[in-house]
Amino acid sequence: MGKPKLEEYEIEGVDALFPQMESSDVNPRFIPIDSVVLPLSQPRKYFDSSALSELTSSIRNQGILQPLLVRPLKDNKYELVAGERRYRAAQKANLESVPVVIRDLRKADAVELALMENLQREDLNPVEETEGILELLSLKLAKDKSSIISIFQKSAHPTRTSKKKTVNTGIHKKELEVIESVLRSVGRFTVTSFRTNRLPLLNLPDYLLEALRQGRIEYSKARVIGRVKDEKKATKLLAETIALNFSRKEIEKRVSLINQTKTKNSRLQKRWSTTIAKINDAKLWQQTKKKKRLEEILSELDELLND
Repeated sequence: MGKPKLEEYEIEGVDALFPQMESSDVNPRFIPIDSVVLPLSQPRKYFDSSALSELTSSIRNQGILQPLLVRPLKDNKYELVAGERRYRAAQKANLESVPVVIRDLRKADAVELALMENLQREDLNPVEETEGILELLSLKLAKDKSSIISIFQKSAHPTRTSKKKTVNTGIHKKELEVIESVLRSVGRFTVTSFRTNRLPLLNLPDYLLEALRQGRIEYSKARVIGRVKDEKKATKLLAETIALNFSRKEIEKRVSLINQTKTKNSRLQKRWSTTIAKINDAKLWQQTKKKKRLEEILSELDELLND
């Protein structure tokens, strides 16, 4: 297949990302596909295999209709900023070269643009979106992710009052302003909504996070299933939810029943342990008047165990 002409490529998406750039700055050029490298971390981590196969077939027939966005590295290498799905499909299609728009970008700017492109296309699941925002904030504030999460948590109670005085919990106004600015650019969250609705997702067990990454369940439903501490029961409920498309209300009902059963069992176990301890202390087997009744109770327990 011959190389398509540059004017055949739709670069509207790139223009939308860089409205301040001159049109000449976004003219694509072809570079060897093996000179493009993936960054260590990308916002999007899960790719639907069937959708990727369809795109691969389309690229084999028509080529890439929108160039990749890259930033230059050393040794004639380029780091991918936006267009990872097209890049992966081009690899599967065995293309030798790909159209790119090259732009000098700082690492933080590259992460921000990658995040924004995926958000605009609604390509990210809630977990990827949350992790992407935290990574961007980590770069902008030069702090690790745990420190960023700590800032969000402190924002709920910027001061605490003791018996003697009110103490600042350590949140810095400038850091909070950077966070607010990033969340505004994303256009979906406030500091409070991100802290209360998205950060709890990262505490979910791996099997729920994986289901979220694959788009098999909504995050609001996953959070409800996450209330079940018994992993075996939780995974069973997850499978039933996916297979039968349970509503959130139905999931809440089932979680409540599971947890009630667990509470009852816990109380019964505690009562059993307390009773056994009392029997040992009282040494009922040595009391003539109670020995016969104890034997009857033990016989009933034997029958229960045999059943």
